[in-house]
This record gives sequence, C-alpha cells and structure tokens, in this order.
Amino acid sequence: MVDIACDCEDGAAIGSERAHAAVMAGLIGSDGNRFSRVGARVHDVHHPAWQGEVDVLLDGAGDRIAQLVIQRVEHAAFDAVLLARAVPGRPVHVRWRRADELSWSPFGSAMAVELGV
Repeated sequence: MVDIACDCEDGAAIGSERAHAAVMAGLIGSDGNRFSRVGARVHDVHHPAWQGEVDVLLDGAGDRIAQLVIQRVEHAAFDAVLLARAVPGRPVHVRWRRADELSWSPFGSAMAVELGV
C-alpha cells in the first residue's frame, strides 16, 4: 500500500488554485480513497493561494486526508503557527528534516530575527 499526494502546487493553472483544490478534495473524500491514504501537496504558506487551498481541502475532504504537504517550509515554527491558525481545533505537526534543509533551504549568510512583544 502506498500514499498518494494530489498536487495543488504544480497542478493548478494560475488563478484556478481554489477550483483545482476542490477537485482534489472531491477525489480525496471519495469512495476511491477507501483506505484514507491520499493526501495533498499545497503551496507554501507565503503564497496567496495557500489559505484557500487548505480551507477547501479540509472542508471538502476533512479527516480523509492522509497528509498535507507544504512546500518550501523555511521556518517550521512560524509556519506551524500559521497552519494552526488556519485550522483551529485540529492537531498540527510540522516536520522539517535534515534532507529538507539541504534540499529546499536557501544557502546564504546568517541572519537574526527580533520579535517585538
């Protein structure tokens, strides 16, 4: 048995992301996903279509989604907060592996972040 991910990031035409996510939600929520092993890959949290894709997928497929893959997670802690705020009441787990770091992270000089409270 394998997991399958529907691709909202590379699969949708520009401007049609929400409609494309609705098609993916229909497939994930269908009887064809009888083992609930189908997930979705969405745009990163900084893309304008991200929130709409997540809303449509969770509203349309809910608990049938095996995984939700977010691309180019640069700051996992910040992205986890954004994701948790987008799906209140649902558990959120963001995993940033060393392989992800070496594959997606931009290489550059060190930086510091100052947060004002």
